[in-house]
Amino acid sequence: MEIGWDQIIRLINGKADDKEKKQIADWAKEDEHRKRFLKEAFEFYSKEEELFISYDDTQRAWNKVNPVRRRRTVIFKYSSVAAALVLLITVLTVLNPFQRFNDNLPHFKPGEERATLALAGESVVELGADEKNLRNISVVKEPASKKATLVIDVKDRASEELYKLNEIVVPKYAEYQINLEEGTRVWLNSETKMQFPLKFSGNERVVHVSGEAYFQVAHNPDKPFIVHLNESTQIKVLGTEFNVRTYEGDMSQSTLISGSIELIHNGTTTMVNPGESCVVDNITGQVNIREADIMSVTSWKNGEFVFRNETLEYIIKELSRWYDVNVVFENEELKKERFYLYFNRTTGFEEIIYQINKTGKINYMYKNKSIVIY
Repeated sequence: MEIGWDQIIRLINGKADDKEKKQIADWAKEDEHRKRFLKEAFEFYSKEEELFISYDDTQRAWNKVNPVRRRRTVIFKYSSVAAALVLLITVLTVLNPFQRFNDNLPHFKPGEERATLALAGESVVELGADEKNLRNISVVKEPASKKATLVIDVKDRASEELYKLNEIVVPKYAEYQINLEEGTRVWLNSETKMQFPLKFSGNERVVHVSGEAYFQVAHNPDKPFIVHLNESTQIKVLGTEFNVRTYEGDMSQSTLISGSIELIHNGTTTMVNPGESCVVDNITGQVNIREADIMSVTSWKNGEFVFRNETLEYIIKELSRWYDVNVVFENEELKKERFYLYFNRTTGFEEIIYQINKTGKINYMYKNKSIVIY
């Protein structure tokens, strides 16, 4: 069941009808994280002095000519006496690819399903959205998501080549999925590499990852799954769901969704419980456990971006992995502005920057093939 932010805001404002109330209640019951998110939204908005909802003329015009693929865009702006101004933009869209929000801005399309697979036998395979069949591997469409997925299928075959490490590389502006031979599913985000064998040997299932990946590990108590993040850090699991992130270089973050994992750093083991993130400082060696924002951590895997009170600098850095766009800050102070931001990953970048601009906190222009924020 899909619920739009316009429905949630009507509920918060006391304007939702009985049907909407039931729909939202049913939606929240499906997932504990939705319950938490809805609770936070009620608490958050109850403290605010002003709440504005606005729909621009271009959206209304588009909805009239294309009611089937209508999109919903909601902007919230609020102020607080006790704290600095923080802005929330919520965008849930199905974007018209020819729509422009600024006549001077080209369309920055979102990322796509794309990767390169370097097999141990030195052959290189380009992977995309189309299905294909090769020896030991195939690309199929997942029935539910319709996403392209690399499937390893070695059946009962035995060969030394099967145990050698292969490498899948997902570049910028892309994502990909892979199903390993023993049933483990892996989602790979932009700028991510993973090394893995076509068939696991010995008493462990070992892979190496850099970037960001979400694992749904097939349970096997006799053969633990090991994820190497770098030379000094690895994760040991039996069967669970978790997200790993190593983009920051000096820091790595492992977030447990369900099950249990052991994070081993420089020989020291730290147990991580569901709903926790384990952050490792690779310079100091310090390991910290903190409560995780599961909705934000897993949003990329679910086809969304969720930013909660993040700086504009961080948000632009994340978006630049998914959109082929160069952003320049003419005013460095604007990097510190904080936003709440929620939108679908199929949204064009030009819409996102346009909506941020409507808050009045930034201006932007397109100059020398770059978006300049000032």
